[in-house]
Amino acid sequence: MRHALVLAIFAGCSPSATPVDAAADAGVETAVASACSRDTRAEAYVAGIEKKATSLTVKIVSATPAPPAKDANAWMVEVTDNASNGAITGAQVTVTPFMPDHGHGSSRTPVVTEKGSGKYEVNDVYLTMPGLWKTTISVARPSAAAAEEVVFNFCVDG
Repeated sequence: MRHALVLAIFAGCSPSATPVDAAADAGVETAVASACSRDTRAEAYVAGIEKKATSLTVKIVSATPAPPAKDANAWMVEVTDNASNGAITGAQVTVTPFMPDHGHGSSRTPVVTEKGSGKYEVNDVYLTMPGLWKTTISVARPSAAAAEEVVFNFCVDG
């Protein structure tokens, strides 16, 4: 009896899944997508979404793919001074994705490259799995004593 149960469990995981198994898998993906649409902590991504810190604003000018999705993402962010609305250049910008519901970050560290005029290209924003990702963008100006942070909360579908 125990062997039959084990075989039944492994049969459901086989690559030759039946149409019933495929429908069940689709239901799991739909459940994740539905979970994202019901998660009140998540923000809807739109090009140009921005967050204000004390003295600066961080805007996600564009994302590839858009909206952010599972696996590798690339973002273009723009950092401006709140008082002058001028571009902030020469800053140390770091991007840290974290899944609060799972208690872990990404398996990769995003790479930030300054592009001029307050724009910073962020590659390898690697969102390893579906669910809510709390992504902190930290900006340390050359002349500031401490970095300022903003947080974007995007839910990623399966």
